Amino acid sequence: MNTDKDPGLQAMFDRARQELPLDAFTNEVVSRIDAARRRSIVIYSCVGLVVAVVGWFVAAPVQDAVNLLTQILPESLIDIEDEFVAQLLSPVNSVAVPIALGFLGFRILFKKIF
Repeated sequence: MNTDKDPGLQAMFDRARQELPLDAFTNEVVSRIDAARRRSIVIYSCVGLVVAVVGWFVAAPVQDAVNLLTQILPESLIDIEDEFVAQLLSPVNSVAVPIALGFLGFRILFKKIF
């Protein structure tokens, strides 16, 4: 093991070796932390306000779309006269089945490509 010290490295540490008053350093760190905390509170408040306003404007159309989906999706594709057979085939005889199969096919295709 080499015990020789690098003179350039030693000079760098000698230049950096200066005494700092403890109170000044502590006050600087605390003031930076307080400024960062205030900044984050303002940013989070603004983001929350924007999300609340957007949610307020979007709530009615989203609710209308969900109501429309709940009315359309259970509709039968083929009318079946026998009540028992209609109830038996209702999970696969609705508008929701082709939509779900389309989403599953798209997902499989997406996974194959990417």
